[in-house]
Amino acid sequence: MATVALTCIETVADLASLEGTGAALVLGYHRPGDGGGGQFAWDAQSDVAEDGGLAFRGSASAGRWIRLAKGAVDVRWFGALGDGTTDDTDAIQRAFDTARAIYLSSGTYLVGNLRFGTNQTDGVQSMHGPGIEGDGRGSKLKAKPGTQGFVLNAQATAGLLLRAFVVDGNGQCGGIDTGWPKGLGKAQLNRYENIWVENYAGPMGWQAQHNEDSSFVGCVVRGPQPAESDAIAISADCTGGCVSFDRCIWYGAKLVIDCQNARFSACGGHGIEVLGRSVNLLSFNACYLYSNAKSGRVVWTDSASKGHINSITSRGTMWITTGKENNVAIFGGRYFAGIDSTGDEFVTDGKGSKGRVLDDDVANNSGQFVSRAHFRSVTFVPELAITDPKSGAMKASFQNCRTGGMNVSDRLYIGNPSTQRVLLEPNGLDVSNAATPDSQFRMFNETRTVAGGEWQPVFEQPMTQGSGQVYIVSRAGQGPALHARLTRATGEEKADQMSVLQDQNAADGGKIEMRWLAGKSPEFRVNGTGKIVVEIVSESMGH
Repeated sequence: MATVALTCIETVADLASLEGTGAALVLGYHRPGDGGGGQFAWDAQSDVAEDGGLAFRGSASAGRWIRLAKGAVDVRWFGALGDGTTDDTDAIQRAFDTARAIYLSSGTYLVGNLRFGTNQTDGVQSMHGPGIEGDGRGSKLKAKPGTQGFVLNAQATAGLLLRAFVVDGNGQCGGIDTGWPKGLGKAQLNRYENIWVENYAGPMGWQAQHNEDSSFVGCVVRGPQPAESDAIAISADCTGGCVSFDRCIWYGAKLVIDCQNARFSACGGHGIEVLGRSVNLLSFNACYLYSNAKSGRVVWTDSASKGHINSITSRGTMWITTGKENNVAIFGGRYFAGIDSTGDEFVTDGKGSKGRVLDDDVANNSGQFVSRAHFRSVTFVPELAITDPKSGAMKASFQNCRTGGMNVSDRLYIGNPSTQRVLLEPNGLDVSNAATPDSQFRMFNETRTVAGGEWQPVFEQPMTQGSGQVYIVSRAGQGPALHARLTRATGEEKADQMSVLQDQNAADGGKIEMRWLAGKSPEFRVNGTGKIVVEIVSESMGH
């Protein structure tokens, strides 16, 4: 058996004076025990470039000392100290340049701009390369003063894995750029696990353009420093494929997506903006989402790019409006084709916000909004605006939903007066636990041309369950100034009664009569001339 002489030295600098033969045990990079040491063997035939971590020159004119190590490269092998004060940029960049997987051992590494992977922006084929893994919160890349752009740049890298470390912008710059400029390629199948981006400056914390079919798992992006109302926590502007977010949190800034499909599971954050012309499906499961401070919405489309969402599905998610503005909404922007909500809660933060589930400003952008909305076992606390008075017709269904307590001023608006009525499916919406008995929800509010003397049903379907009230109010200047109210009694013996109500302000001789027959919808008729605009309001009724 051959034997090899093993020499023990203190630092890698001592390799330069060591005779080129045998093997060497190095106790440290700068000093013994700093994690940069290791075992080296002399290769007299090697002429690889000295890289300051894996290969070193010895005292001989030819040959190299080669580090005996496989697998991930520890940044300490290249001289990184991680003491939070030493500039470790060059040392870590040398480790990145090996094109091997990187181990970011515990420490705070003060750095400038780092480049990992191919990092091309000119359309060069992306690499399906190694990744970077740290020790969780104990491993931190921190921007040194004067750094601009992003701390970690891994552009044009596909199959990339980033796991368990912190990127601290230090109030100087953004955190991570794993994107690829539009039209030049796609950074596909990337995966990011337990990554923290914090204290970033500028408009964006993490840029992930064209990261198609990529996943964010357990990632946290904290608000910018200083605070910026229109800041972007993560930009997943992908245009295609699917992007998934699992147990992710973004504080104080919005998340931007542009893809075919996006999935959110057990996530929390301050708003999601949808770019692009068409997003097929957004799905939410057990999330906790707040409205964005800048937009006043939780999920919204980008009006400038004429984007729209084909479908939203949500299960067990808490949708929260914050702020005191009246334009706070859950869903808003340009266009949503459909919403399917089961087991969700739509609430306010209790600090004066007065939110809506669907934004009623959408008609200013497109004249279209939700074509269908289904709510099952859902609790509503804020004002619910299903459609805008100027927007198109839709269908809304409510099954076993409750309001969770409402104030008199907080009405649930369902429908629009200028086009068609909203259709309600069986079981309806229960408002029996409203804060006061006078709380109402507006079934629809529309313009009708009525012929005097003809009975008309208030609703298309018979109202056979529960008790309630129906109001019909004409609008000033558009017909007879009339007001009528019909109350359905709870007792079965009174269910067949016809009620003729007293007119109010019927100076022109017009009159509204109303009746409620068992098994039928409430009916009304108008005795008068001209057109009449009616507002029909229902309280606590089912079909």
